[in-house]
Amino acid sequence: MKYSKNKNIKKSRNPKGMAIVFFVLFVPVLIAMMGLVIDLARLYGVTSRVKTAVDMAALAGISQLQTSADISTAKTTALNYLNTNLSMTLPSFTTLSLSSPELSIQGGVYDQATSTWTYDEITSDVNSLKINYTYTAPSLIASYFMISSFSVPATVTVAKGPAGVAAQGSSYANTINEAAIT
Repeated sequence: MKYSKNKNIKKSRNPKGMAIVFFVLFVPVLIAMMGLVIDLARLYGVTSRVKTAVDMAALAGISQLQTSADISTAKTTALNYLNTNLSMTLPSFTTLSLSSPELSIQGGVYDQATSTWTYDEITSDVNSLKINYTYTAPSLIASYFMISSFSVPATVTVAKGPAGVAAQGSSYANTINEAAIT
């Protein structure tokens, strides 16, 4: 039995037509990937600026902490530094207050021997500040993929060091690795 080929059907092997199909399918994917790369690079810069601002605010606040009576002054100083630094570096930043839900500034006691931090704003042992802040960065290109914003968290704990280590009769601020705190 012989199989006959239908002579009316022509096989189309036009490479120019295939190039257009690949171009139409590949270019939108390439543009989307470039947009996500732009958003991620921008997010990296925003993360760096937020972390730096929180670090500087914590150091400014701890510099005002001498006794537990100074805790409100330390918190206000930290807040002012945070607002000033973030308003200069982030275009969509809105001013924070101590009651803002995305910000927490707490005084406490950091025990260097056990690497533990305890919330305590009343006793005379207050020697540290802990700042938690989450910035919501709007996305540029990722919003086309239903990602409207990115959360950028920053947390820092600073504690006064023991007197006499830096210079006689003074104390200095230590930033503490959050992973080390239990």
